[in-house]
Amino acid sequence: MWDNLISLMAELVAIYRVILEISRKKKQALVSANVEELDQLIKQEENLILQIGKQEMVRNKISLDLAAVYALSPEEFTLAKAKELGGAEVAAKLQALENELTSIINDLAPLNKMNSELIQQSLNYVNYSLNLLTQNSTGTNYGAKGTDKSAPRPNALIDAKV
Repeated sequence: MWDNLISLMAELVAIYRVILEISRKKKQALVSANVEELDQLIKQEENLILQIGKQEMVRNKISLDLAAVYALSPEEFTLAKAKELGGAEVAAKLQALENELTSIINDLAPLNKMNSELIQQSLNYVNYSLNLLTQNSTGTNYGAKGTDKSAPRPNALIDAKV
């Protein structure tokens, strides 16, 4: 069972490594405004996230089995406990995988934040452009003699209220 846990953890680390690379490519696609590439990268990322979900279910099953073998509750069977119970070789392998996963996540977090900020900037630009195209007024909603200026204009491309 220990080999199964180590193998599964190694697969999870490999998936996260690919997600990190995709996030780097997403940053480049966002900077260069390459929408097609961004769409493909997002689809790849979604597939990998689904794989992680499946792997996590398997990892949970293995953890439950190991907890049962050592007469522990599922809550008591942590990675630290696994390293303690598995012996020196298992502990070393799990520690190496934990270190690598931590490193990947530490690289991924700021990259995801940057990508989020780039997406927000792009969205702001699109909204600004739409406002220019529709000549959306941000002033008061009332015109002369109390008429409502907020009613959609027939020459507007998009109703900005939507």
